[in-house]
Amino acid sequence: MPRLLIALALAVLSAPGLGAQTGLYAHLGFERTGFAPEALDVFTDTYNAYYSQRIVTPFEYADATVTRPVFGATFRYAAGLYAALGYQYGRTTQQRQADLGGLAQQVELRVFDHNVHVEMGFTVGPVYVAGLATGLFRGEVLTAETVYPDGSVSIGNEVLPNGYYTGSTPDLGFGVAAGFLAGRLAVPVRIVFPSKFLGSFDQPVTDYDRQAFRTYFPGDWVRYLEDDSGFDEASGLQVGDFYTPHFSIGLEFRLL
Repeated sequence: MPRLLIALALAVLSAPGLGAQTGLYAHLGFERTGFAPEALDVFTDTYNAYYSQRIVTPFEYADATVTRPVFGATFRYAAGLYAALGYQYGRTTQQRQADLGGLAQQVELRVFDHNVHVEMGFTVGPVYVAGLATGLFRGEVLTAETVYPDGSVSIGNEVLPNGYYTGSTPDLGFGVAAGFLAGRLAVPVRIVFPSKFLGSFDQPVTDYDRQAFRTYFPGDWVRYLEDDSGFDEASGLQVGDFYTPHFSIGLEFRLL
């Protein structure tokens, strides 16, 4: 699919009628962004080491970065001056499982991104270049569950660290947007870096329904087991761990 998108982009650039366009565009593209933070790697390493004498298949690392499809819409004005307001959505899900010989421990991480872009700049012929401010609204859902030999699955806290953990990582990002306009088509490229102006960096990803003391998802597994009071939240997975740059390229079609 990325190769197909590049081929379509090249076709746009060679098409007749290049020029500034104003209107509402549907957006389809690909984005490269961060996914699993380092704290999740710490959990993987320490969990596998702790159960090394009985583990059959250890946890594998989740991907630190991913390339995924994204979609959305952009309203742009392009006539010498350039301005745009856009929305982009993307999601990523990965699941990892460790076989402990008789039962399996499973962790699934889902990340949802709702990004709202405001772009201001200028056009030179068919090309536009703009500064970019983006409202980044990332949500995280991490599910830890046990799979028993009979195939039944439990999310109950009879086995640690089972639970349904959620977090939210809002931010204001800044970057650069550029692209080409050709007839009813556009090829936008965006690079956004997080500023960490918004949100709480040290808020743990939390299971709000959990009745046990430890309501956070662990980083270091041994440290987590030793935390009988549940006060060592700083050692767990934090919403601030999910701040990440975003790079995207897309193809847009003008609807109106």
